[in-house]
Amino acid sequence: MVAFDDIVVELNTPSEVDFQQLVLLHLALSNAGDETRTFYHGPDLAEFIVTKDGVQVMSSHDQLEFGNIQYTNVLGAGKTRRFETGFTAGTFEGVLIDRDFVALPVGDYEVYGIAHMGLTAEGEYEQFMTPSQPIRIVAAP
Repeated sequence: MVAFDDIVVELNTPSEVDFQQLVLLHLALSNAGDETRTFYHGPDLAEFIVTKDGVQVMSSHDQLEFGNIQYTNVLGAGKTRRFETGFTAGTFEGVLIDRDFVALPVGDYEVYGIAHMGLTAEGEYEQFMTPSQPIRIVAAP
């Protein structure tokens, strides 16, 4: 998914997890342009949605705790911010659970990420949705 002409938003997720295992989902943001780009976001930069047969069964916002968020991000030309390089505002770590905090059962699901960000500091954010990716929950060994 490309935001603002040259900021690439990618979802990084495992394809398979054990039942009730902690899962790390995160967005990686890359500047594919030739100039440094600045973008803004609130504490909800990233949201992750899990679906089953096209129906939403989980939103990370149902259980997310926001930490120390940097509201302005500057990406140099050709640079990428990923979880491994200190970009932690676009992450979720937790067990895949439903709105009642019950672990999602073993089965096949899809997950996609949504980045909420804008080009001005006024807090008018647009949503940029990644393509969905399959994720399978398997019985723990």
